[in-house]
Amino acid sequence: DLLGAGHSAPARRSADLAGTPTLTAFDTGVLKPDFPVLDNAGQLWFGNDSGSTTLVRIGGDLTATPTVTGFDTGIANVRTATVDPGGAVWFGNTATSTLVLRIDGDLTGAPRFSAFDTGVAGPSIPTVDGAGALWFGNGSGSPLVVRISGDLAGTPTIAVVDTTIPSAGFPIVDVRGAVWFGTTDGDGSTSLTRVG
Repeated sequence: DLLGAGHSAPARRSADLAGTPTLTAFDTGVLKPDFPVLDNAGQLWFGNDSGSTTLVRIGGDLTATPTVTGFDTGIANVRTATVDPGGAVWFGNTATSTLVLRIDGDLTGAPRFSAFDTGVAGPSIPTVDGAGALWFGNGSGSPLVVRISGDLAGTPTIAVVDTTIPSAGFPIVDVRGAVWFGTTDGDGSTSLTRVG
């Protein structure tokens, strides 16, 4: 299940990508939109890598002219996201903020934004484990990663785990439910950490 535990994929159909596909550009108004996530309503959410505090939702008719909506989050480099088992979208950041962002409520209209302080700079690249908890890696050089569990729709429990490797990022959950972290360390660490 590529979406992770508890996720249901929106109905999909195959675009005609054989031969010469149609390429269409859309202006988001935000520099460097990247790391998109697909929510349970079939909308795309893009963070950014430009220092902006804005994220972008692409909704409506994705086959013709979609609706592009920007939201100011107040968090610089709001980036990298996942969808929790309840359908909320969670973003980390790749700057120095210690905040993560939950987006829930009316995701197709006026969603609700809630920020949570993890105590760790640069929580990013989240994944969902088999128990429905969120794990955020770290892109700030720190070995500290974040686990968010409990009441994800209300006030969740936030725990910090020391992986002992610098810039522990890019988490993935294996078939046993353990969470593995690689490293984004620019100095060339060769280490991985398995949690569980």
